[in-house]
Amino acid sequence: MVWGYRNGVPMTLRPDGVALPRRAFKMYESAPGIVTVKNIGSQVMSFSRLAPGDLVFFDAATDDGAAIDHVGMYLGRDGAGNERFLSSRKSINGPTLGDYNGQSILSGTGLYARSFRAVRRL
Repeated sequence: MVWGYRNGVPMTLRPDGVALPRRAFKMYESAPGIVTVKNIGSQVMSFSRLAPGDLVFFDAATDDGAAIDHVGMYLGRDGAGNERFLSSRKSINGPTLGDYNGQSILSGTGLYARSFRAVRRL
């Protein structure tokens, strides 16, 4: 909604490097824009290359190997200094920046912090 409808980035089911694909791993591989933090298979620990609106990618599932399987949008730092993101989750059934079923912060030892792998700027 944010990228497609509001900002005019086309969406697609067939990745082409111009439109935003539906699946997280395809967004990382072939969405428009540039990868600012590459996936090297370990937790991203530096946040200096993040800007609000960046896509943040995760390897959160344990049943699919090392695949990128979740994506969110970086929001910036919250009042406590945590790096926050927004994402859609099955347990919430829609977008959340809340901490239900996993903290929505990129630092620390929580599920999403541990599985944070890459960043793309559209």
